[in-house]
Amino acid sequence: MEVLRELVRDLTSPASLAAALRTVLSVAAIVVAAAATVSVTRAALDRALRPLPGVRDYEARLARARTLASLAHSVVRYTVYFVALVMILRQVHVDATALLASAGIAGVALGFGAQTLVRDSLAGFFLLLDGGLQVGDVVSVGGEVGQVEQITLRHTQIRRYTGELVTIPNGEITRFANLSRGYLRAVVSVTVPLADLAAAAQVLEEVGQGWAAEHPDWTAGAVEVDPLVEVSPTGASLRLSVPVRPAFRVPAERELRRRVLESLQAAGCAVYGLSGSPWPV
Repeated sequence: MEVLRELVRDLTSPASLAAALRTVLSVAAIVVAAAATVSVTRAALDRALRPLPGVRDYEARLARARTLASLAHSVVRYTVYFVALVMILRQVHVDATALLASAGIAGVALGFGAQTLVRDSLAGFFLLLDGGLQVGDVVSVGGEVGQVEQITLRHTQIRRYTGELVTIPNGEITRFANLSRGYLRAVVSVTVPLADLAAAAQVLEEVGQGWAAEHPDWTAGAVEVDPLVEVSPTGASLRLSVPVRPAFRVPAERELRRRVLESLQAAGCAVYGLSGSPWPV
């Protein structure tokens, strides 16, 4: 009984009460500082990642910024609160060494158990950060060609020309071709009799130059005619290519094919084959 009285007397002494008050105030200050840090960091990240109004692909860039901001918010929040927890434990005289060691072991175990998830998430983060792919881009990834419909931290979804939606883990996207950046070539390949090769090359040159003169806003380079691509038992092949802005490749090829066919027929050249670029998107 005497021991209990001594304990109560010690706990209620002015020095003990002052120490307890200091601890409570310190803990409260740590919690408030942590919450303020998270709030300020969130606002700063949102402002830093948000694209400027009026930039190209604003909606796609905004979606990418939101994904990156969500990830960054989570990382900052957990980091700040973990540091705050360690500081609070020290204020109440609890050794945080064991907690830090346990967190390190748990992190290693989680890393080994979720390597694929971590790989895909990191790849998705840098994919979004670099901006190599954006929603709406036409891309070729691992033999799949289609339009990007969604990019998350874990996977990228592209829509094939035939309508199928293909989901690709970001960790598997090591090399890709973006068909929506810079320029593409509108290509028309023609197979004609060997005797008509020179006349066909002249027709392709005239068609390409005439079309480019009518569509200066679509054209992104000089018209090129390869007068002899291949000679086979079916005839000789030649090719017309016109660099165009990516959005206009399909209508450009469609119009060029029609003009080439009509012009070759008008010139009296037999047409054994007529094709476009290898990507049907």
